[in-house]
Amino acid sequence: MNILVATEDLTFSVSLSHAYKAAGHNVSAGLPELYLGLRDFDLIHFHWPEELTGWAMPPSPRAMRRVLARMDALKPATKMVCTVHNLLPHADRGGESEALYTAFYERMDVIGHFHETSRAAVAARYAHIPASKHLVHGMQVFADLRVHATGKTAARARLGVPGDATVIAAVGQVRSMGELALLAGAVGKSDLAPIHMIRAFRQPHASSMADRVRRKYLMRTVERLAGVTLEGYVEDADMVAVCEAADIIIIPRLENQLNSGVLPLAMTFGTGIVAPDCGVFRETLAGSMNELYAPGNAGAMAAAIARLAGKNQSDVRASNLSLSADWGWSRGVARILGAVS
Repeated sequence: MNILVATEDLTFSVSLSHAYKAAGHNVSAGLPELYLGLRDFDLIHFHWPEELTGWAMPPSPRAMRRVLARMDALKPATKMVCTVHNLLPHADRGGESEALYTAFYERMDVIGHFHETSRAAVAARYAHIPASKHLVHGMQVFADLRVHATGKTAARARLGVPGDATVIAAVGQVRSMGELALLAGAVGKSDLAPIHMIRAFRQPHASSMADRVRRKYLMRTVERLAGVTLEGYVEDADMVAVCEAADIIIIPRLENQLNSGVLPLAMTFGTGIVAPDCGVFRETLAGSMNELYAPGNAGAMAAAIARLAGKNQSDVRASNLSLSADWGWSRGVARILGAVS
């Protein structure tokens, strides 16, 4: 088959494209091919509906008409699949966002989910969409990043982290001032003082002077722990080094969320995880050697970090690699192709 992975995002599309190619298919990637008409596609795999309308919220009516008209022109010859990342866009503006998602899902042949939590949430929100369209294709890992793996000792040397230290890391986007406050509250606990920290996260947007002052204050607390800070864009090799150097990756969240790229990133390398006790984290990590905390509770997060730090880290990493051994796009692609065949 000729398959188009219709996204400009490189986070997921590289491993996904490799999986389709390994299954014996011709693969193209990117959004321009959706409109150029240079070849016919048997299957198009979408990700974020809002990406198709330029990420603007609310999407312009013209952009929505263009996207939906193109989809309609390609059907029924082209099968359409999406992988769900959000219940609604992060920059949700209400009705316009839901209208885009609804029209998008109505045109899908398969609506793919990483886990049951996602399937249930989307099915409840968009109840008129036939249940038969939903497919849990399973969790992914970032298999393409493993080429940068060098091992814990070399990773710590690369980042300048002591080889014998207990190391925690925060990576990705801290999405709100509340999440930064949660992180600062946990890090500020005195019993975490011996721990080193790798700070490889993007700070939340601050729209006012008061927010900027508060952000600076919170960052001072986060930076109390000895460690290193990676600012700006983090290269793949450095991100892999963070995962290998860290004993624990912490995920600061105030409430439930549908998905998190930090979860499969950590599990790709077996790194221990401290995450909120809800949603995808509870579904995938409950009963494992990782630790969960009450969402939004800094004291509970600090206690979870301390519990995980007290475990044998080699055992934690081996357990996580075993837990995620059947994750990955290869299995997901097989399920997707089976559903559309």
